[in-house]
Amino acid sequence: MAFLRFSLMRTLPQHFAIRQRKIRIDNNLNYMVASALLDERFRRTDEMALIASSKKKTVMSVMAVLGVVMVVLGLLPFPQLSFPPMITGIGFLTLAWGMK
Repeated sequence: MAFLRFSLMRTLPQHFAIRQRKIRIDNNLNYMVASALLDERFRRTDEMALIASSKKKTVMSVMAVLGVVMVVLGLLPFPQLSFPPMITGIGFLTLAWGMK
Protein backbone atom coordinates (compact mmCIF):
# COMPACT_ATOMS: atom_id res chain seq x y z
CA MET A 1 0.00 0.00 0.00
CA ALA A 2 2.81 2.39 0.82
CA PHE A 3 4.43 1.57 -2.51
CA LEU A 4 1.17 2.32 -4.33
CA ARG A 5 0.78 5.63 -2.52
CA PHE A 6 4.41 6.56 -3.30
CA SER A 7 3.95 5.51 -6.91
CA LEU A 8 0.76 7.58 -7.26
CA MET A 9 2.38 10.58 -5.63
CA ARG A 10 5.21 10.31 -8.05
CA THR A 11 3.18 9.76 -11.23
CA LEU A 12 0.39 12.27 -10.66
CA PRO A 13 2.68 15.31 -10.71
CA GLN A 14 4.46 13.88 -13.74
CA HIS A 15 1.11 13.26 -15.40
CA PHE A 16 0.01 16.84 -14.71
CA ALA A 17 3.34 18.20 -15.89
CA ILE A 18 3.06 16.25 -19.13
CA ARG A 19 -0.54 17.37 -19.52
CA GLN A 20 0.44 21.01 -18.93
CA ARG A 21 3.19 20.68 -21.54
CA LYS A 22 0.69 19.27 -24.04
CA ILE A 23 -1.75 22.08 -23.29
CA ARG A 24 1.04 24.62 -23.72
CA ILE A 25 2.07 23.04 -27.03
CA ASP A 26 -1.57 22.98 -28.19
CA ASN A 27 -2.01 26.63 -27.22
CA ASN A 28 1.17 27.58 -29.07
CA LEU A 29 0.01 25.70 -32.16
CA ASN A 30 -3.41 27.32 -31.97
CA TYR A 31 -1.77 30.72 -31.63
CA MET A 32 0.51 30.04 -34.61
CA VAL A 33 -2.40 28.87 -36.76
CA ALA A 34 -4.54 31.83 -35.73
CA SER A 35 -1.75 34.32 -36.39
CA ALA A 36 -1.07 32.74 -39.80
CA LEU A 37 -4.76 33.01 -40.68
CA LEU A 38 -4.83 36.65 -39.56
CA ASP A 39 -1.70 37.43 -41.57
CA GLU A 40 -3.32 35.88 -44.65
CA ARG A 41 -6.51 37.85 -44.05
CA PHE A 42 -4.66 41.13 -43.62
CA ARG A 43 -2.55 40.42 -46.69
CA ARG A 44 -5.72 39.86 -48.71
CA THR A 45 -7.28 43.08 -47.42
CA ASP A 46 -4.11 44.98 -48.33
CA GLU A 47 -4.26 43.53 -51.84
CA MET A 48 -7.95 44.39 -52.09
CA ALA A 49 -7.23 47.91 -50.86
CA LEU A 50 -4.59 48.35 -53.57
CA ILE A 51 -7.03 47.11 -56.21
CA ALA A 52 -9.77 49.35 -54.84
CA SER A 53 -7.47 52.38 -54.77
CA SER A 54 -6.34 51.82 -58.37
CA LYS A 55 -9.98 51.43 -59.47
CA LYS A 56 -10.87 54.55 -57.54
CA LYS A 57 -8.08 56.51 -59.23
CA THR A 58 -9.24 55.25 -62.63
CA VAL A 59 -12.85 56.26 -61.99
CA MET A 60 -11.72 59.62 -60.64
CA SER A 61 -9.59 60.26 -63.73
CA VAL A 62 -12.44 59.30 -66.08
CA MET A 63 -14.82 61.59 -64.18
CA ALA A 64 -12.35 64.47 -64.36
CA VAL A 65 -11.81 64.01 -68.11
CA LEU A 66 -15.56 63.80 -68.74
CA GLY A 67 -16.06 66.91 -66.62
CA VAL A 68 -13.49 68.89 -68.57
CA VAL A 69 -14.94 67.71 -71.90
CA MET A 70 -18.47 68.64 -70.83
CA VAL A 71 -17.38 72.07 -69.59
CA VAL A 72 -15.58 72.69 -72.90
CA LEU A 73 -18.75 71.62 -74.77
CA GLY A 74 -20.73 74.02 -72.61
CA LEU A 75 -18.38 76.88 -73.45
CA LEU A 76 -18.64 76.34 -77.22
CA PRO A 77 -20.70 78.95 -79.03
CA PHE A 78 -23.69 76.68 -79.66
CA PRO A 79 -26.64 78.17 -77.80
CA GLN A 80 -28.68 74.95 -77.83
CA LEU A 81 -25.75 73.00 -76.28
CA SER A 82 -24.39 75.44 -73.74
CA PHE A 83 -26.26 75.00 -70.45
CA PRO A 84 -26.80 71.22 -69.95
CA PRO A 85 -23.20 70.15 -70.72
CA MET A 86 -21.86 72.92 -68.51
CA ILE A 87 -23.95 71.73 -65.53
CA THR A 88 -23.10 68.08 -66.23
CA GLY A 89 -19.39 68.93 -66.53
CA ILE A 90 -19.41 70.82 -63.24
CA GLY A 91 -21.17 67.81 -61.67
CA PHE A 92 -18.54 65.41 -63.02
CA LEU A 93 -15.70 67.63 -61.79
CA THR A 94 -17.36 67.85 -58.37
CA LEU A 95 -17.65 64.06 -58.21
CA ALA A 96 -14.01 63.64 -59.22
CA TRP A 97 -12.90 66.20 -56.62
CA GLY A 98 -15.01 64.46 -53.96
CA MET A 99 -13.39 61.09 -54.73
CA LYS A 100 -9.91 62.56 -54.28
